[in-house]
Amino acid sequence: MALKDLGIIEEASMEELEELRRDAEDVAWWNEHSHEFETRYRGKHLTVINKEVFVGDGYNEVYEQAKVKYPHEEPFIDHIPYEKEILIL
Repeated sequence: MALKDLGIIEEASMEELEELRRDAEDVAWWNEHSHEFETRYRGKHLTVINKEVFVGDGYNEVYEQAKVKYPHEEPFIDHIPYEKEILIL
């Protein structure tokens, strides 16, 4: 049974599927370069769109940089901490 049959997802347009594909590529590229980001951009905010990195001191700075070049994209912006965070459970 497909997820569509369960009512979990709706039919997607070709544009939506293309956007999902680009987002998935950016996430994969981000993951491949995460070590570089953690060492090079400590204390910064960043996003990746079409494998292009936008970096700044604050969320709004990065958001505006990304929107100027890619006005139709909605950037996912993350903050790279100064030190590696360890979660102890």
